[in-house]
Amino acid sequence: MGYLTGLDKCNFNQLLNQFEKQSHTLNKQQQIKMEETYESESVFEEQSKLPYKLPQCSEHPQSQVTLVCTTATCPFFSSQKLFCPSCNVVTRHNHVTVTIASEVTNYFGQWQELLAKYDISNDKIDTVVSDYNDMITQFDEILKGMKKTSRFLKAIEVFKGYRSFTIDYFHDFVKPSIEENDVIKLSDSHYKNYCGYKRHLSEEKMKFLEQSPIVMLWNFYFEIIDVFQLQPLLEELNIKSINVILRFKLQKIQQQVDLLESLQKKQLPGPIKLTLIENDEFNSKVEHTLLLNKINSLLPSDLKMADISIIDRVRSELDTIGVIGMYVSQRVQMDSKFDQQAKFFKEIQEGRELRQSNFKEQVEQLVQQNKLLEEQQLNVQKQNQEKQDELIQLIKKLQDQQTLIIKENQEGLQQMKNIFSEQFEQLHQQNKLLEEKQKEFQEQAIFQKEKQEFQLEQSQMLKECQDQHLQEIRMLKEQQEKQLQLQASMFKEQQDQQMQLIMKRLDEQQLAFEKIYDKKIAENISKQIASIKVDFLIKEGAGTMPVSNSSSVDTSVSQLCGEPQLFSDSLILSDNAKRSTMIGYFAQMDISNFTVSLLYRASRDGFGAEDFHKTCDKKGATITIVQTTTDHVIGGYTNDPWHSSGGCKQSLSGWLFSFAHAHPFKRAKGDGNGIWCMEGKGACFGKGNIAIESDSDRNEKSWVHANGRAYEFGGVHLLNGKGKGETYFTTKEIEVYLVN
Repeated sequence: MGYLTGLDKCNFNQLLNQFEKQSHTLNKQQQIKMEETYESESVFEEQSKLPYKLPQCSEHPQSQVTLVCTTATCPFFSSQKLFCPSCNVVTRHNHVTVTIASEVTNYFGQWQELLAKYDISNDKIDTVVSDYNDMITQFDEILKGMKKTSRFLKAIEVFKGYRSFTIDYFHDFVKPSIEENDVIKLSDSHYKNYCGYKRHLSEEKMKFLEQSPIVMLWNFYFEIIDVFQLQPLLEELNIKSINVILRFKLQKIQQQVDLLESLQKKQLPGPIKLTLIENDEFNSKVEHTLLLNKINSLLPSDLKMADISIIDRVRSELDTIGVIGMYVSQRVQMDSKFDQQAKFFKEIQEGRELRQSNFKEQVEQLVQQNKLLEEQQLNVQKQNQEKQDELIQLIKKLQDQQTLIIKENQEGLQQMKNIFSEQFEQLHQQNKLLEEKQKEFQEQAIFQKEKQEFQLEQSQMLKECQDQHLQEIRMLKEQQEKQLQLQASMFKEQQDQQMQLIMKRLDEQQLAFEKIYDKKIAENISKQIASIKVDFLIKEGAGTMPVSNSSSVDTSVSQLCGEPQLFSDSLILSDNAKRSTMIGYFAQMDISNFTVSLLYRASRDGFGAEDFHKTCDKKGATITIVQTTTDHVIGGYTNDPWHSSGGCKQSLSGWLFSFAHAHPFKRAKGDGNGIWCMEGKGACFGKGNIAIESDSDRNEKSWVHANGRAYEFGGVHLLNGKGKGETYFTTKEIEVYLVN
């Protein structure tokens, strides 16, 4: 309401800043949703090595099951999921029957449709990356220079992970169940995972898959369009990318022009519209002319000097876009002419190559024909020569045969006698060899039998080892499932405790500010804190309450009260939320109207114990703030000064703190060891409650909760929240402030 009444007094810069903050807030909310990760409730089951066989019917054991019960109201829906045709009667399954084969086909179709959706979205992403890779690369370089991550690449990485999980699960578990007609697994664990993978595509962070490529790229990169310099990169970008960037810049200019018109008419700006981004018939020249006319139509008399300078800047940017548009047109024309010339020369070259190819083929054909004729002549000559040689050999053979016949007749009787003698000797030798081979065969048979028995024993031992290995895998799987259930339960408890801590922190912050500020400011803060409580309760009831630490509450309160001046030079307390948290600790310990001044910073003065004592000894009351390499922030306050002569001091008004907990930890009664002053150590509270070793940034020897009972922790661990026992850490930064 205050904004509406003071609209006439606002200048354009304030209104533009507020407009950009609103856009940045919307973008930040979308980024948070995009970075959320969901864990699928998948249940991975071990595949059986044997093929799945449909069981026999429980009611008719002689029959195999062929039907499945899909009617939830059936009295036998749970007790007899699978049944045979004989059970499809009035007294048992009195409903429409569904065969196992048809149900398996139905589940297979569902998975195929889901995989097709993932493939379509993946092709769309690949097309966008391929078409605009040069532009995306330049945008990501700018984000890298701004020390920001690319939300576009992060979203693609999340989608690729979802798709990979879905495909792997289908091939590893669902497909074998489909091949085996295992309808029980398909309708139970596999269907639950199917719903989970399908739900991924409808998540808020996957909504960009439903957008056109231009809208998609705008939503991811609109925040850097103002700082993107197009002219130096004209030669590096393709025409398609240049036109998209011009479109984005014209959209930004249109938003500024609409804001100027609203200011001139003294009206509240309307919602952000992406008319140029969502227009399928976008024409850069037409939109450029329309925006230039709008700028020229604005009356300078109705605007302030700051607004007129903005109009000049917008007009200058439009002129630049017009020049780039002319460059793009000329480049398109030159590319078109070049393509035509290239096509013409290509046709000429192809015709020349075709003629050369035809001529070469004709020459090769003639060469082949001549070669064939020569080969035929050689074959004919060779055949004639071979026939002559065969006739000569035949005549010579006949003559040799006649001579041999005569010689054989003369030597026949003697040869027959010799042959009979040799045959008798050969038969004797063969009989002897047969006896030896029979003996060897018997020995080989005995050896083969012993070898088979040994192999049988080895196979039995191998099978026993495999069975033992399978049993170990089943036990390991059961342990993993129990661990997952335990982690889910612990996560729920942490979420409930976090909500209680947030509400408690609001109450404490309210009491603290009532002590620090005057009554009127405290009443205003109390009203705002009450509003914050209602907002958090609404979010919790709607199930949208994020699980985080209570620094978000401190941030809200610190925004109400302005930026705290105390600890403004701290590197550890780097934002208002952290500084407000620290001031809240002082308020809870009834310490108000105090000032602080930096005595010691380890990154500046050194992490050694002598560096600490040289700057902090004998100074008075101090507050020590320690940041670990895991970004935990702990420390303590002491009203007694530090020294390095050994021994302990009571520090009765001292207390410790951990940013993981809303309240400071008070001194325990009856213990005189408030601080421990040792020459070889840094700040030490109690005898081991917090101890900082020398050179603590280069070792992991500093600790918490080792010994001592000087402070009351109520079961809370300084570093682990609910953990117990001694814990070692390495420091990232240490700061000590003098408290007056």
